[in-house]
Amino acid sequence: MMVVWTALYAVGLMMPFSQFIGGAGFITLSIVFIPVYNKMLKPVPAMIAGTFGMAIAVSFGAAIVPVYGIFSFAMPLVAGLLGSLAFHYRWGAVPGIIFLGICGYLYAAYSGGTLLWLVPYAVANLRTHTTAWSKTSWFVLTGFCIFLTTTIENATMNLGSIFILHLPADLWTVITPVSLMERTIAWLLAFAILTALWSRFKGKLGELAYA
Repeated sequence: MMVVWTALYAVGLMMPFSQFIGGAGFITLSIVFIPVYNKMLKPVPAMIAGTFGMAIAVSFGAAIVPVYGIFSFAMPLVAGLLGSLAFHYRWGAVPGIIFLGICGYLYAAYSGGTLLWLVPYAVANLRTHTTAWSKTSWFVLTGFCIFLTTTIENATMNLGSIFILHLPADLWTVITPVSLMERTIAWLLAFAILTALWSRFKGKLGELAYA
């Protein structure tokens, strides 16, 4: 399963999804696959799959590698670890929410950009209660974990934009609506994929994930 999702993530990294604003690169379809393989893999295998998938992309100079260089590996590493924790452990969303809190502070303190950017971070923090697995439906929990994972990946990218690219404050006003649209589409596609898998395998989805 780790090899399968490594390959799919690598393919996703080579498929442009939207133009990266602020550099010569692309946001790719990989943002759809990250939450999917987080559901299918435990944290360490998820990090490994993301790392090897990104290594393949690096060898082709694809995705956002021309923009971020070696920092590109931080996105699948962080999103793979924190996103998979949220999917597989009762209070696994807590580290991700703490991470988003730190990222939100760093963005507010150092970017100089619009505070509307922090809306997804705030929503993720307000939805902490959905980590109570026993009281939450599969659909609500899965939807929350997808949202958390895509937000974490985006927050990691933002750290690179602030401290590596030093994007100007005014540019964040342009980036914000585009980024929100990207993540909304990614959420819908990832949720559709996982819902299709759940509908097909239902009780056997766990066995499929950990086979």
